[in-house]
Amino acid sequence: MNIIDKSRIRSKFASAIATYDTQAIAQKAVNSRLIEIIKEYGRTQFNSVLELGCGTGDFSVRLVESCSANKWVFNDLIADIEDIIRGKLPLVDFKFLCGDSEFLEFNDRFDLIASASTVQWFENLEVFLINLNDHLNNNGLLLISTYLPDNLKEIQTQTSLSLNYLSEEKILNALRNRYELLYYEPLKVQLEFDSGRDMLNHLRETGVNAVSDRSFSLSDTRKLIKRYEEASALPNGKFSLTYSAFLFLAKKL
Repeated sequence: MNIIDKSRIRSKFASAIATYDTQAIAQKAVNSRLIEIIKEYGRTQFNSVLELGCGTGDFSVRLVESCSANKWVFNDLIADIEDIIRGKLPLVDFKFLCGDSEFLEFNDRFDLIASASTVQWFENLEVFLINLNDHLNNNGLLLISTYLPDNLKEIQTQTSLSLNYLSEEKILNALRNRYELLYYEPLKVQLEFDSGRDMLNHLRETGVNAVSDRSFSLSDTRKLIKRYEEASALPNGKFSLTYSAFLFLAKKL
């Protein structure tokens, strides 16, 4: 497993800002399903909402379109994200907090804390989920997606590069003592690429390559592409990359 350097995450995602919206197909599928989950639960009116790790704002826009709130707060590790969010939500009065979501100090409590495809980068997700309870109002909700140990399995089988993803069981155990678990589901999103090089470009252009600071030589890259294509070939001539997400909705006890 790979230890994540938050400064590397900031750098990789900052470099991917211009391409993220086009390439983040799997992440957008996760965002869409999270919104379906909160709608299905039937609670979409809140006094205050916080989104952690808002990135380029696809999930932010979906939240604002689907939920109403008197107070919106968006957070991200990258300061330049604020201008992007303000451009996508010009009519929304919100506060932007720049900083590491895992260790951000909140002065307020919220009715909904939401986060999509962010918390898998945290050093200790179990402790974070437990402590997040203190920043929710009574009956406050968590709406979160992360990723499971078999995420990007086609890459994991060819390299040792992976985050220390929590299992479904460990995530649920972290929630049980402080939350009522309202709903959860695993979600797999399989992408298809014309080549291994296209797959590597996808990882770079979404910032997912922040998983490692390892530099690959040209020879190493060619070998990786060859092994990846051999392991992930599909009957249609394309090559697969599978995101394995875990989504949940929980309520503060």
